[in-house]
Amino acid sequence: MPFFLSHLQNAAVRDRNDKRIGTLKDLVIEQVAAVPEVLGLVVKKASDLIYLPLKDVDRFDRQGVRLSLEEAFIPPLPLPEDKVFLVRDLLDAQVVDINGAKVVRVNDIVFSQLKDHLFVSGLDMGIWGLMRRMGWARALAWFVKMTGVKVSEGIIPWDSIEPIEKETTKVRLSVTSDRLTRMHPADLADVIEDMGHQQRHRLFGELTNPQLADLIEESEPHMQSSILHELDPERAADILEEMEPDEAADLLGELTDEEAQSLIDRMDPEEAADVQHLLSYEEDTAGALMTTSFIAIDEELSVGDAVRWSRKELAEAEVISYFYLVKADGKLSGAVSIRRILLADAHVRMKAIASKQLVFAHAHTPAKEVVEMVTRYNLSALPVVDFNNHLIGAIAVNDVLDYLQPEK
Repeated sequence: MPFFLSHLQNAAVRDRNDKRIGTLKDLVIEQVAAVPEVLGLVVKKASDLIYLPLKDVDRFDRQGVRLSLEEAFIPPLPLPEDKVFLVRDLLDAQVVDINGAKVVRVNDIVFSQLKDHLFVSGLDMGIWGLMRRMGWARALAWFVKMTGVKVSEGIIPWDSIEPIEKETTKVRLSVTSDRLTRMHPADLADVIEDMGHQQRHRLFGELTNPQLADLIEESEPHMQSSILHELDPERAADILEEMEPDEAADLLGELTDEEAQSLIDRMDPEEAADVQHLLSYEEDTAGALMTTSFIAIDEELSVGDAVRWSRKELAEAEVISYFYLVKADGKLSGAVSIRRILLADAHVRMKAIASKQLVFAHAHTPAKEVVEMVTRYNLSALPVVDFNNHLIGAIAVNDVLDYLQPEK
């Protein structure tokens, strides 16, 4: 049956003759373990703190801790180093609930006992854990019984936890920081909202540039610029290169002109040119919403040749729901959905299976009209042309949604 740290903290510690020798102040575990085992106790004896290995404990009961030794035979052991102290290092610490994708605070610690061994099986993040520590668990139980209000348990298994205050808590749980880096960027974006500057800084150091670029793209606008300011300029420029051009342009648009230009100057010239081109368009226009990352091919190509030619571009393009067809002079001539391409014979020319009615926007088309076109014609993307009908970009439906709901 599980029991809690709050049941043990400040409990009386007695020797085998039932003589009280002190008060339990902490429990010690290894830094890394799949299911960490308690190694020993920290006991306050008079004005000193002493360490007792768990092998010297006979049992835990309602009266506290009973030792298997007489006081005279308790060895004078120093407090261990490089171990985790549950009260000092973990209680009240902030950790990341990997499965719930949120930052939570440890209110209590759950133990399981197997014969003579004591293991940490989970952390209690809920109201029950807090009330238990404050001595109000019975009052809460009475309230729940009288009102019928449900107060859910907040216990999270040990293997679903990742610490984020590592320098403060000195905790190294069995799951490494790799668990955080493998979270979906949208979930991780929610988590970093609750992190402090130092915590985010440590996490960013463990993310690759592509991972950090994905994280920024999924973050709220105010957090995007905050993240960029926390990076050194060279890495910030590298991150911008990893981002989709339209996302990078939107982010740079939130900075001062000097800050934006400083980062653009550090970017790869080709990537920088795409971003600067997008920054040249007025806000709330098709040009400001579009990306330059899309598939454009010669209208005369066969389906088979088009697929072979576009394989590399498909892996990198943001808009892949359509292949846009262009004439030799670069003018937009058609659009072919991925579905039509998959169903078509490989020898058929692309222009033969293009949509009969081509819907497109001009670079200076107001964003509200873009929204109307995308919704009216049920499009997953919309091509954008200049005044001479040259294809210059495409607007993905997710960018339309971001325009309608800027705070994700």
